[in-house]
Amino acid sequence: MIIDLPKTFRFYFSKKGNKKLKGKAEVKNGVLCIYGDVPFRRLMYNVTYCLKGKNKCAYCGKELGRKDVTLDHAYVQDMGGPTIPNNLEPCCSQCNSQKSNFSKEQYARFLLLNKADRKIYRKTVEKEQKLMRRNGMYSFPTEWLTQMDIKKFIVRVDLNKEFKGREYNRIKSIYQEYVILQRPIITDKDGFVLDGFPSLMLAKEEEIKVVPVIVLENVKVKF
Repeated sequence: MIIDLPKTFRFYFSKKGNKKLKGKAEVKNGVLCIYGDVPFRRLMYNVTYCLKGKNKCAYCGKELGRKDVTLDHAYVQDMGGPTIPNNLEPCCSQCNSQKSNFSKEQYARFLLLNKADRKIYRKTVEKEQKLMRRNGMYSFPTEWLTQMDIKKFIVRVDLNKEFKGREYNRIKSIYQEYVILQRPIITDKDGFVLDGFPSLMLAKEEEIKVVPVIVLENVKVKF
């Protein structure tokens, strides 16, 4: 898929307490080029703010101050929603909290309901999400998704040692119950893994040969 990018963008990253530059990213000729060690999600947050600003809530229209602005996943992370500009919306903390595990469209319907009907609707959505998982489905547009042989990924880390923590345990729990990876792996145009290392490690341990992937065709990792 092609992610939304600003015409001009630069991002520099260095670890706190370390003045040496660890990595950078910039948009060149419509392609987001990543050099060195850059946290992918933080990069996507900055790209989104550059594109959409920080001044107005996407859901209620409220003017935002510096301390109130947050980023919400329009298609929720629990249902596979990726951390990319196409799926991120600047919003106020109140809307972000109230929206919870709704998609953007579901939240719009929710806001039209009275208090009693909202409780019923939230339970209905939860049941729909469980059914989608049982059917091996994600909540975001199907055209974003493809499948890839696990042997074709390019990684910088040792999958035998890294990424076993809270996120990994949750992904494993979802897999054991529904036999689906909670989130697809995200790669650049050449298969370099940008996000989803816990999912990739679980796939390796479970000997899953082909996994769901979102390939960002206009993103390139430069070595």
